[in-house]
Amino acid sequence: MTLEIAEAMSSSVFSIEGHELCAIEVGNIDTYNTTVLHVPSIRLVVAGDAVYGDVHQFFGEANTTEKRMDWLRALDTVEALDPHTVIAGHKRAGTVDGLFNLQKTRKYILDFEDAVAKATSWKELMDDMKARYPRRINPHAILRGAIAAFPE
Repeated sequence: MTLEIAEAMSSSVFSIEGHELCAIEVGNIDTYNTTVLHVPSIRLVVAGDAVYGDVHQFFGEANTTEKRMDWLRALDTVEALDPHTVIAGHKRAGTVDGLFNLQKTRKYILDFEDAVAKATSWKELMDDMKARYPRRINPHAILRGAIAAFPE
């Protein structure tokens, strides 16, 4: 058996079954150098790490206000594509995808910013976000983000 090594794409645009797919760089969000996949013909964005569903967002690397504002700008880039459907990269199994995930992701970032401004410790921050979003899954993500926001 011969293993094949993946090669970098020569273009950010490729086609599948007559549909053009575009890799769009959105910058730094919950991690570095993030892209989304845009299918203009069906107004679809597969958002990967840029958009979350009903899951606590990870701020372990987006650990400053400036980095979280970069994330908001990434959401602006996705919105500017005028999608009809947005597929969240992190979500609760079985949930529906849609544009509402863009707004939910944006609101969560802004709520986190508000909570950071009010908190005096990572524990207060974590407790505040868990109180604001009691039904979201993956509490480990908010723990890591809270600790990153209050380095010792």
